[in-house]
Amino acid sequence: MLTSLAVTKVIGKLAGNRPVEFRESSERQAMRLRLNAPSRHVLVVDDDQDVGDSLVMLLQCFGMNARSAYSGWEALDLLAEFKPDLAFLDISMPGMDGCEAARRIRSLPEGKNIVLVALTAWGSSDMRRRTAEAGFDHHFVKPMEIDALEGFIASFDQDVPKGAASATLSPLRPQI
Repeated sequence: MLTSLAVTKVIGKLAGNRPVEFRESSERQAMRLRLNAPSRHVLVVDDDQDVGDSLVMLLQCFGMNARSAYSGWEALDLLAEFKPDLAFLDISMPGMDGCEAARRIRSLPEGKNIVLVALTAWGSSDMRRRTAEAGFDHHFVKPMEIDALEGFIASFDQDVPKGAASATLSPLRPQI
């Protein structure tokens, strides 16, 4: 898991190696401590490796056991081995888009209880309908605000017993 020092170094590199002060609020500290046990398995699927890897690093800061896949095919290959509780999928990926990946994940026994989250640049009502029909539980538009991600992760961890994700989390599917 990444420490706040590691996050500070990453942010510092992104800021051109200028000194960066990282202060963790008491709210964030409490959430981080709550999220540390038990660690959830989170799969991030995005063909843009920088986007996927950045989200993985952020999720690790929240205490998650997160891994990246850079295509729908790679995500399907990782399912049985990694056993994610939660998966963030980009929609616009070459080869197999996120909607097709979601349909295929849902068709597998190990994909029935995974909470699927569309994380995409597309936020139209038509796209939200398509992601809901493909089997996504949630739809967020990029760039996702860090507070929204923190709130989602915190509610996911509070409300969902490990291994029973879809059965107990109240869906945030768009009202159509």
